[in-house]
Amino acid sequence: MKNLLWIALAGAVLIGGYFLITGKSPQELVEDGKSMGETAMDEAKEAVDATAEAASEAADAAGDAVNAAAETATHAPPRPMRRAATSASRSARA
Repeated sequence: MKNLLWIALAGAVLIGGYFLITGKSPQELVEDGKSMGETAMDEAKEAVDATAEAASEAADAAGDAVNAAAETATHAPPRPMRRAATSASRSARA
């Protein structure tokens, strides 16, 4: 319990020192915090929108690549089939 009181006292001294050094009142700090929060929200929204747009473009590009690969595979000349060696023919060779 004694340590908790020391921690609370240290926190109060740090906050008081911050107000003393910056010269701002608690009300000014709250207003600054609100404006910083609004700015951060706007920036986060822009980042989310940009990410969604990039993901959409990447999905479209991947779809186009798949379609091109399917088209190439459809029109490619057939390859001659090689006869697979069976286990019986392998043992006969040995």
